[in-house]
Amino acid sequence: TGLLNRSAFEENLARELAFLQRQKRVRLPSLLFFIDLDKFKRVNDELGHAAGDQLLVNLATQMKNNARATDQVARLSGDEFAVFLGSVNPEDVPNLAEKYRSILEQSYLDWEGQQYQVTGSLGAVLLDERSGTVSEALAKADSACQQAKIKGRNQWQLHSENSTGQALSGDWQDRLNTALSEHRFELQYMSVRQASAPDQTVGWECLIRLREGDTLLTPSLFMAKAQRYGLASDIDRWMIHALIRNDAIRNIHKEQWISINLSTEALADDTFRTGLAGLWRESGLRCQQLVIELTETELFKKPNWKKHVTQLRKQGFRITLDHFGLNANSLLNLSQLPIDRVKLDSTLTRSLSTDATKRHWIDAIIKIAQSQHIRVSATHIENAENLDLVLATGVDEVQGFHLSRPENSI
Repeated sequence: TGLLNRSAFEENLARELAFLQRQKRVRLPSLLFFIDLDKFKRVNDELGHAAGDQLLVNLATQMKNNARATDQVARLSGDEFAVFLGSVNPEDVPNLAEKYRSILEQSYLDWEGQQYQVTGSLGAVLLDERSGTVSEALAKADSACQQAKIKGRNQWQLHSENSTGQALSGDWQDRLNTALSEHRFELQYMSVRQASAPDQTVGWECLIRLREGDTLLTPSLFMAKAQRYGLASDIDRWMIHALIRNDAIRNIHKEQWISINLSTEALADDTFRTGLAGLWRESGLRCQQLVIELTETELFKKPNWKKHVTQLRKQGFRITLDHFGLNANSLLNLSQLPIDRVKLDSTLTRSLSTDATKRHWIDAIIKIAQSQHIRVSATHIENAENLDLVLATGVDEVQGFHLSRPENSI
């Protein structure tokens, strides 16, 4: 690949750490990125190792061409890379992390007449005189990378000794059981806007958070643990009960709705499914006003998922497929899916101004969805330019911090 190998990179990193320890606080900290490609094994399995090797060469070229002159870029092993950046202002970390995430996202593999996109998860750690050994620095960056994967892949995460490190430690089974018994989960609401009239709210996405002291933990930090210990359905039940106790939702317009992210464990739970309609009616709202969001990649792994989803739709609930658009087979089979709405994966709505391939792909999704009376929603709208580009694609609904942030009430 033309990049540093692991041995050379670790030698350089050891020298940099020693220098930081000698200099104490005289200079700015350094920054270490740990990068893991998303679903690289799938490329090897479906296209062969020759295609995988070419993908790595393409990516290495992109990284070398776009790195700063002083950045040290290495391939550690297989699909793992690392980057060392010296003298970094901590305020610049988000821009630098987004730059390297974007480099990955803009790398493509042309193979046998088809084009494949590359994405990766990125963990970052700031290095100073207290950063310890090479192994400790890499372990922190790797841990942050794993958190980025939990967030949904094609993301970056900065390691934090105080927040993330604390949030990831401890006995999660006891912590989650205690949180359920002490009602330490909280709900926030983020408005979803009509694309044709972005000031008009058509519904709210209900977001669950875990309160630990002064910190609110997002599901990316605890739902995977909940699934591991069989507690995901219990958390979903808590969320439904909390919703129906909220007097504010009883006053929303009859055409507005509330959406919830439902775990596949709850979907497969016969008792949960059969009792949901009766429980929801206690809120005073129609079943059509509850939108159930399911993650595409997780849903398709579950046996009988179509039967379970169809049952919920027959009860009147509407179904949204989240993180949609990365799987070509899903698009081809969209007309056969028992759903009412798709939420485009955020990777599709980034860099629209410079990426014609994404625009064409979104156009194809919207045309097929419209032919099946399936609504299309775009999320993670972060600025006015992004909003204008997304609106030009013809989506039905939009959502993101540029339009509104999560609130404690509707």
